[in-house]
Amino acid sequence: TKTPPDQCAAAHLSDQPWADRELHVLDQHRKPIAAASTRRGLRRDKIHPSQDLGFEMWLYASENPYSPLAMPATLASGQTARWLIKYLMKGYQDIDPVVLHCRNENEPLLWDAKAGWENADAKVQKFMTDVSKHGFGSGLALPLKHPGTPDGMLSLTSEQSLDVECKRYEELLPSLTRIGATAHEAMHQILKNSKSSH
Repeated sequence: TKTPPDQCAAAHLSDQPWADRELHVLDQHRKPIAAASTRRGLRRDKIHPSQDLGFEMWLYASENPYSPLAMPATLASGQTARWLIKYLMKGYQDIDPVVLHCRNENEPLLWDAKAGWENADAKVQKFMTDVSKHGFGSGLALPLKHPGTPDGMLSLTSEQSLDVECKRYEELLPSLTRIGATAHEAMHQILKNSKSSH
């Protein structure tokens, strides 16, 4: 798992044990997510497991080869959606190191908004300062790359710094990975069906 700060650099996240609560959340919510037939339904069913696992702020995005304008498909929680408007207006998608990581790598990324960016490009440093000002302290980003589907990502964030949240990210990674994979497969079917219905 890659992360700019050192707090979690040596952690083997995929080896962490699952808690009983995580298994319950996973079993309870994966079927509704997999069965979602619209973006609205997928967003609704995605919210519940994220909140049950303690994440109020999250973003899911997928490339959309079925869109004439190639616009990505996105789902987001309330606060994240409000930030996304400013994010797009400022063109941050072109420099966001979390998005670039998920586009180019397969491993999860742990990041802190304030630490680990000292040697980054000035534009990236300014972006991360803006991220922090909007209440995002740290996050876990999961690249979603599966055969036969467009690339996507699931990003979960916290107001707390990475040194506070690192252990929680580690413990929840297996559950979040499976929930992300299920949501990504469902979105792919929704996008395909949407194209075929036009």
